[in-house]
Formats: sequence, structure tokens, C-alpha cells
Amino acid sequence: MKFARQQFQSKNIPILITTIRLLFFKRYLFKGTSKIFLLEPPEYVQIYKDLIRMLDENRNNTIICYYTNYHAIVLEPIVGSNNISKLINAPNTKIIQFN
Repeated sequence: MKFARQQFQSKNIPILITTIRLLFFKRYLFKGTSKIFLLEPPEYVQIYKDLIRMLDENRNNTIICYYTNYHAIVLEPIVGSNNISKLINAPNTKIIQFN
């Protein structure tokens, strides 16, 4: 894992695939990240905060998270009580952006 992290941070490899489980137990920070794709929202808000800390401030960053209506409880601490209804009531093909 150390070699993969070094290669990613030195930009020798453009993509690094990992799991939320690894980030939870090992607490790795992959600095220099500009795009993060989540197949489901993280169960713990701290993991999401760690993902935000990985983003490179000098680049155009994106976090994309796929979710269903069943993820409402997990999403609420991340997006807030006011925005959760927008997420859950959005059409299936809707892309919602929060700044």
C-alpha cells in the first residue's frame, strides 16, 4: 500500500481505487486527489471529512456519491437537515450539487 500511495502522490499513476473500510481502519490520507467517486455514502461523517481533506485546493475538485432513498439517515449529517429532502425527493436522473 505504501508504494501505491507514493506513486499516486507523485502523479505516476492517475487513479487509485480504495475502499471506505481501508480509510476507516487505516486512516490513510491520499493527498492531491481531485475526484472522488463513492458507490454509497460513508456511514461516519468523519470519513467524509477525511475525504474532503484529501482534495487538492489548487484544482477543480469533485465528489460524486451514488445513493438511494434508504441512505437518508446516513446522508443527513453530511448534507444537513435542510438539504436531505432535496436529495431524497429528486428525480432518479437528477444531479444535485452543493457548494
